[in-house]
Amino acid sequence: MLATTAIAGAPANTFNLPQLIEQAERGNKDLQAARYAIDIGRARLVQAGLRPNPTLDLSGRSDFLFNNEGEYDVAIALNQEFPVAGRILRQKDVARVDIALAEMEVAEAERKLADDIAGKVYRLLVSQRKEGALGSIIVSEEKLLKTSRARFRAAEVSELDVNTVQLDLQRLGMDRALLHDEQQVLTGALNILLGRDAGAALTVLEPLPESRPLPGLAQLEHKALQQRPDLQAALLGVDRAVAEKALARSLRWQDWSVGLELAQDKQAILGAPEQGVDRSIGVSVSIPLPVFNKGQGLIAEADANRD
Repeated sequence: MLATTAIAGAPANTFNLPQLIEQAERGNKDLQAARYAIDIGRARLVQAGLRPNPTLDLSGRSDFLFNNEGEYDVAIALNQEFPVAGRILRQKDVARVDIALAEMEVAEAERKLADDIAGKVYRLLVSQRKEGALGSIIVSEEKLLKTSRARFRAAEVSELDVNTVQLDLQRLGMDRALLHDEQQVLTGALNILLGRDAGAALTVLEPLPESRPLPGLAQLEHKALQQRPDLQAALLGVDRAVAEKALARSLRWQDWSVGLELAQDKQAILGAPEQGVDRSIGVSVSIPLPVFNKGQGLIAEADANRD
């Protein structure tokens, strides 16, 4: 069973492929940034489900600067807007699809990150295998060079033969140096993907995969449709366009406003006895009519996004 951190009994900087991928999913900066989109989507879902705040209206009038007969009226009103066409539900539908899209984007980023890590790991392992094989060849070439020089001193081979072996040995040394440089570059790239310093020590213990025949094309297509987050995100894009259109249709009817008013007034009538205080309660309803703005542009935009 694979460990979730370093391999048991191995140094702390030694990992196998699953552990490298797990470490990258925790430490990769780009992946962390992509996950913030999910948190943003959840916050927008909360905001989308909130009703408008009520408004408190205060008003008052008096004649104290004019006749000063004691006339006045004051009123306090509480108004609340109510969505009548399912606007809040439609907003929440769009926000839910946005969350699902963000999750698919994170899953796609994780898939690409795992693919990138696997590609670099296997390139690193192949390079190490090549370097090991070159090391064995170099040892043999060094023995051959030593033998050739001894035979040259015994006049059994020419100087050209000795030089040829020496040139081959130098070429093999250059090839091994190139492989070593390639491994340094791959190790640095892996460290960056893991969210570590590029120069940090890193050892990969992973066997090269065995060669297996590929499944049939139909099976590969079915697996891709089921597991590829980018394909699922494309389908969610259609769902978002449908949700946006439903929201645009609901916005044709703006929120209705219902108000409750409590008023008090006093009037002064010339030649009449002093009037008493009148109190009243009123109810108001404000209904915006979709005469000019019917959300035509938003509906057309949603249709274009769907197409």
